[in-house]
Amino acid sequence: MEIYITHVLDTGTAFGVRTSDGSNVFIPAHVMKDGDLSLGALANCRLVPNSKQPERTPWLAVEATLMGEAPDKVVDDTPSVYDIVHEGGVWTTNRVYQELYEGAVDTKCDEYKAVSNELYRLHKVGELSISKLYRTADQEQASIVLFATKYEDLLVAA
Repeated sequence: MEIYITHVLDTGTAFGVRTSDGSNVFIPAHVMKDGDLSLGALANCRLVPNSKQPERTPWLAVEATLMGEAPDKVVDDTPSVYDIVHEGGVWTTNRVYQELYEGAVDTKCDEYKAVSNELYRLHKVGELSISKLYRTADQEQASIVLFATKYEDLLVAA
């Protein structure tokens, strides 16, 4: 994953952003040193979910390779799943997908699965409330899943 290094502390620890969506990345000092990275660098990193403060910095760099200095514009300004759901209201995976991608919803494509995974990740870290609705009692999978930044919005939707 390509990242841009935005802050370096005196300890050598750093922070950056993913160029694809602007989400924050924690970069330990040893990764900075091993990758010969510095402030303003563009790096290709292997990222894993960050278990410490994931709501602020969801990614942890475990390996990095210097790609060079960053160009003027390093972050794609297309809205992220986080940006969309934090506009407020009640959301489904289909609705978020349609906000990000024009055209028909293809629930089998990788992009749709990525939107769904990100919604569930945001729920797991406490950013979203979730409500699952079942049409019949014998269903194993919900008919519809609703997401909202405030659980009160889900009560109003019901």
